[in-house]
Amino acid sequence: MKIIKALNKSKAIEILQYLMNEDKSYFSEIVVITHSNSSTTYRALECLNEAGLVSRCEEGVKRNDKVYYNITNKGIKVMNLVKKIDDID
Repeated sequence: MKIIKALNKSKAIEILQYLMNEDKSYFSEIVVITHSNSSTTYRALECLNEAGLVSRCEEGVKRNDKVYYNITNKGIKVMNLVKKIDDID
C-alpha cells in the first residue's frame, strides 16, 4: 500500500517521470520542473522515498547542503507499470 499511497500524492507521478530521464536532480530543480511549491514537492518526495521509489542523497554534512534525488530500480519498474496501465484503451 505504500506504493499506491505514494503515487496518490500530488505531483508524485510527474516527479517520477522527470527522474526517469535524469541521473539525479536537486530538490530545487524538481520544484521548478513540476511547477509546484516546496511543501507539496517535499511531501511527495518523502512518500516516494518511504516507498522505495526514489532515493534521497545529501551532498556534504552541513544543514544548507544540497539534497538530490534519483529514481530507484523499484521506481523504474513501477513507472513502467504505470505506463502500461496508461496505455490501456
